Amino acid sequence: FESGTRPEFKERVWKAKAHYEQAKMLYEKLGSAALAKREDARAKFAEFWLHEDSDNRREIVEGCLGLSSEAVLLFGHENEVESIAQTHKDILVYAAEALRLAKDWKSAIAHFETAVGVGKKAIEEFKALGKDEDVIEVVHQTLWFLAVKAESLLEPARFQALKEEVAHSEVDLREASERAGTEYALCL
Repeated sequence: FESGTRPEFKERVWKAKAHYEQAKMLYEKLGSAALAKREDARAKFAEFWLHEDSDNRREIVEGCLGLSSEAVLLFGHENEVESIAQTHKDILVYAAEALRLAKDWKSAIAHFETAVGVGKKAIEEFKALGKDEDVIEVVHQTLWFLAVKAESLLEPARFQALKEEVAHSEVDLREASERAGTEYALCL
């Protein structure tokens, strides 16, 4: 959604929201509740960027998390592994915003725990699918939670205990970056 001005940004976001809503309606007509819920969450997340009030944003992103979690359950019944992985990737993004907007420590920790758990699942899912660029994205996002946010949220002993997970994630990132071989991937 990068734009030169705020009005240009808003126009792009409105277009994205409309496309996601259209996709949602098409998936509903096709009888795919899981895909419809995922697209609904994406439409709502586009709307998230149009609001400036933190309470509105918090409510929207919580809705995105709920819809995405429902979609994951429905995809699970259909054994749609790639769709589950893609939705887990979305949840990481939503959880990051929810964490930034958390009003209290309890909700911040809940979003942190959700993100770390979903991030680990998504890493393994994308590795199994051989989707290195997706592995790179979810490892990068998960590392942000483990290495950056954990320090300010967790007790020192628990933060120190995450070092092994961070080291393992760094190995995943390096290996996937080398396999992908793009300049962007190698930068990470």
